[in-house]
Amino acid sequence: MKQIYSSIKLKLLIAAIATIYSTSVYAQGEVNSDSPSNGISLKSQSTYSTHYTVRVDDAVIGDSKAFTISAWVYVDGAGGQLNYSNYPILGLTNIKSLGNSTNIDVWLLNGTFSMQINNSIYGTEQSGELVEGTNNAAKGREWVLLAISVDDVDGKAAFYYDGVLTQTYEFEPGTIFRQDEETMFHLTNTSSKGSIATRFDDLKICNRTLTIEEIDDLKYAYQPDNIPDYLAGYYSFDENDGTVNEYANQGNGGEQYVAQVQQGQDPYSDYYMGFSGKLSSTNAAGEGIVNEWAPYKYMVTINATGPGSVTVMNGETEVTSGSLLPADTEITITATPDENCEVESITVNGNPFEGSAYTVTSATEINVAFTTKTAQIAADNGTNEGGSYILADPDSDEEFEKTDGYYNIAYGTEVEIVVASAEGFRTTAITIQPEDGQSSDLDLDNPVFTIAADSYTIQVDFIEMFTITYSAGEGGTISVTAANNNVTSGSTLDDGTEVTVTASPDDGYELESLTVNGNAVEVDAEGTYTFNIQADTEMTATFSKTSGVAQIGAGQAARYDIASQSIITDGNAQIAIYGIDGKMLLSGMGNTLSVAGLDGGIYIATINNGKTTEKIKFRK
Repeated sequence: MKQIYSSIKLKLLIAAIATIYSTSVYAQGEVNSDSPSNGISLKSQSTYSTHYTVRVDDAVIGDSKAFTISAWVYVDGAGGQLNYSNYPILGLTNIKSLGNSTNIDVWLLNGTFSMQINNSIYGTEQSGELVEGTNNAAKGREWVLLAISVDDVDGKAAFYYDGVLTQTYEFEPGTIFRQDEETMFHLTNTSSKGSIATRFDDLKICNRTLTIEEIDDLKYAYQPDNIPDYLAGYYSFDENDGTVNEYANQGNGGEQYVAQVQQGQDPYSDYYMGFSGKLSSTNAAGEGIVNEWAPYKYMVTINATGPGSVTVMNGETEVTSGSLLPADTEITITATPDENCEVESITVNGNPFEGSAYTVTSATEINVAFTTKTAQIAADNGTNEGGSYILADPDSDEEFEKTDGYYNIAYGTEVEIVVASAEGFRTTAITIQPEDGQSSDLDLDNPVFTIAADSYTIQVDFIEMFTITYSAGEGGTISVTAANNNVTSGSTLDDGTEVTVTASPDDGYELESLTVNGNAVEVDAEGTYTFNIQADTEMTATFSKTSGVAQIGAGQAARYDIASQSIITDGNAQIAIYGIDGKMLLSGMGNTLSVAGLDGGIYIATINNGKTTEKIKFRK
């Protein structure tokens, strides 16, 4: 259980610091009036003399089972020699232990800084594993930054020496914060047998493990308005007048937890009285560390909504949302919409943003909204008398929504042009013309296309259709063709269609008249009449009986004999048979020419007796 340590008779200055999204960078140098604080000194003591330790209740990190603790440390070994053994320096310890054993600490062991872990208050510490290529040799009479990062849930710990990872350790989870054991964070120069003159400054306690970049930031001193949110306890000591009761305590762990100096002689005890007075000596007082303020860092928050992604780069390094960047860092913002989508808006800190480069000068929130691109298509205005159309979903046949006479349809959407032809009209073509693109004709049976442009012009062509009816009186037939195809009476034809009508009299009959819509028209020698239909049309052919004999001259005559299927004349003549297309099919000299070999149909016979030429039209 975590608890606040016993109240002590100390005069403590507690500064409540508001957390903002920023952090620190470098520090170490000479003391000056504009620099952060000096450190505190814990003097050396002989065996079993009164020893001192600085403690902070571990409640400062709340319920977290992970933490990082760091401090600047100066060990003033005689002649610069640090061949001491078994001296814990900073970490987490049982509340009863003055320093004889710890849960996890950085120790000074025979001239080497080493991370040590213990699984019980009276147990033996175990060293972490040294990272290959690193060296933990302690530096005498030189300020160094010591930090340990611990996750008691995952069972992992790491030791950083001047910002470099030098030791790791994996352990059974629950080894550090042991059940029913009260613990404290501490700084100490004390073992069970003595203590070393040691100075400390800038104690930082974080409520989670830190990244290597955040570990590097621990070098620096924070100003009141650039403390990162993970820093739960921040204690920047000041010994300008040589006393311990006038140091600054800055913490932001929800409540304020003071740094307390405790004293004692027995390495184990249930309680230690607070110390009041001066902590100074000829070899450990009056010098400080962390003498450069941290430059500001600001959190960059990146939000993207809709179909797309945002990439923010700091040079060659991608910036993720929640990253902390130093002030005046130039970043590049790239918004990439998904296919068929576009950037709707980009704002930085609520202001519209154009371009790509932005300089971070405060907490920065980037918001990018993407939207699906849409095409705006004018709806049918109803002015075409041939019919109308709508745009519909080809799967459901439901019309797309219209606003102010326009469809707004998302890119990539399949669209069907549903046409309703007016009575007496039919659709001849459906053409789409995309903006800045080539027009194309759609399949009339499946007029579907996919939206891929910002706008379209749609053209639907109609043609009027007319009904054609015809009949023939006794003695003949009437036939109609259009484009070499037979047309039945009552059919409808497109406006302007060329129509050929052929009136064919039976044997013994001849065409008396052919009327179109009540008006008599002239036929050619084959009995045909050609015109372009422009209205509903009714045609009638009438026939009258005839002798079926053509007079050739001087009492001669020619006729078609049905029984013998022959052309017969009263005398010799040149007889030729032609089809209605004018092509000669048969010819012969004499008074008879058989046409039995011809197919049934209408033919023209010419008879030339050397003096005159006559024609007769007959049906076989």
